[in-house]
Amino acid sequence: MSRLQILATVTVNPIPDVTANPSPATVCSGERTAIVLSSKVAGTTFSWTTEPLAVIGSFPDTGSTIAQTLVTNSVIPGTVDYTITPTAATCVLPITVTVTVNPTPEVFFGSGGTIICSGESTKLFYHQNFRNRLCMDSSTRWSNR
Repeated sequence: MSRLQILATVTVNPIPDVTANPSPATVCSGERTAIVLSSKVAGTTFSWTTEPLAVIGSFPDTGSTIAQTLVTNSVIPGTVDYTITPTAATCVLPITVTVTVNPTPEVFFGSGGTIICSGESTKLFYHQNFRNRLCMDSSTRWSNR
């Protein structure tokens, strides 16, 4: 009985890791994200999908930096989940990074409207998300026009 020998070459590709910095990330409404993606595996490329909740401005894309201007029109924070897929050869191992988008302060006028005459009064209501003071650098200016 003769033995048949077969020589086979097996290529083992590394599973790419991904580091997202910062993760998690927080921005104020209207600000641009700056999430830098990197991997220890040479030649890794990155793509991502988005799942926004009360946020506009996120979109799927590719590259090594997620730089998107995010806006929430709510008085509570919105979020975007970025599912980032690093690819090296044929191997992938996605991660999810959540970006919180804090609202900017808002001023609401009472029933008197936004225009009043001298001697009249109105109520101003100022709303700020006090749970996160990241967007507290706003200021109020009054005008006597």
